[in-house]
Amino acid sequence: MTPTLLRDLRLLQVLVNHPEDTDCQTLVRHLHRIGCRVDVEWPPAEVPPLWPDVIFLMIKQEMVAQYKSAWAEQHERGPALIIIVDYEDPTTLQTVLEMSPNAVIGKPIQPYGVLANLVVARQSKLHHIEHHQAIEKLERKLKSVKLISQAKAVLMNQHGISEEEAYRRLRSQAMANRVTTEDIAMSLISAGNLLKKSGLS
Repeated sequence: MTPTLLRDLRLLQVLVNHPEDTDCQTLVRHLHRIGCRVDVEWPPAEVPPLWPDVIFLMIKQEMVAQYKSAWAEQHERGPALIIIVDYEDPTTLQTVLEMSPNAVIGKPIQPYGVLANLVVARQSKLHHIEHHQAIEKLERKLKSVKLISQAKAVLMNQHGISEEEAYRRLRSQAMANRVTTEDIAMSLISAGNLLKKSGLS
């Protein structure tokens, strides 16, 4: 294990959602040995908190419905999730799949499996966040391109100018008003829509 990875693990805030039994004690003891800051809570909150870096969540059959709704939805933007299972019936496995955890460990909990799952879960979550941010950036860029294209079309139709000239005017207005080209494009499109609705265009 690299020094950087070990240092990162020691900074982790970990929430253990597990009944306080022998397995819980084993898990908490090993997490402390790694250097993590650990809190234990049972039963789990109806909506998972956002403050931990990693949550270990014990699946209980009678609470499956709760996990499938709020926890599955929150996990998209929440902490790395490691699910703990003590049986592997189809219902439990289906719940696990629907929650898309970053790692899964079985019971009884063994110390030698904790570190590996912690590392995998943390890295998996970080990659997921990076991937999600990249997608959001591309979506914003696409939205911007479409917006500017619409605004250029409005200017070209109104003034009989070229696409290059329409874009130059948009940029010039943006610089003059100290706003983004997208802001000017949105204002232009909104004004055009308003004129159409009022019958003035």
